Amino acid sequence: MFPFSAEITLITDKDQAVPVQIVRTGMRSVAFGLGNGQLELKYMPANADVQDGDLLVTSGLDGIYLPGFPVARVIHVERDSAYSFARIYCVPVAGVENFGEVMILDPRQTLPPQPPEAASRAGGGEADKGSLRPKKKKAAKGN
Repeated sequence: MFPFSAEITLITDKDQAVPVQIVRTGMRSVAFGLGNGQLELKYMPANADVQDGDLLVTSGLDGIYLPGFPVARVIHVERDSAYSFARIYCVPVAGVENFGEVMILDPRQTLPPQPPEAASRAGGGEADKGSLRPKKKKAAKGN
């Protein structure tokens, strides 16, 4: 690993699971990636109060994701009395399948020191508004 790199996994990946909470009801569950751009809420009782359009946010129970981040929206609920659990399909709120780059911010770790050339430029003088170049100092008159 390098200090400015990270390995990420899409929430829609088959090996990914995210603890979530349904905003409307407060009910908690786990959203599992299906590998096809969708997620599924597994192990939810067939009579669970889940509806199309319900918003899922991170619950924070895993200690990895902070609570309250939007994850997915329910698009289809299949209930069959022959089964104990409903099939609940969701789509991610973010366009995770549409982007090739992401920015990850981790406030828990300190950044490595700036390279020497960047540090010397940062302290080189008062910067112009909207510019990163230092102001030129005026020559003293009368010398």
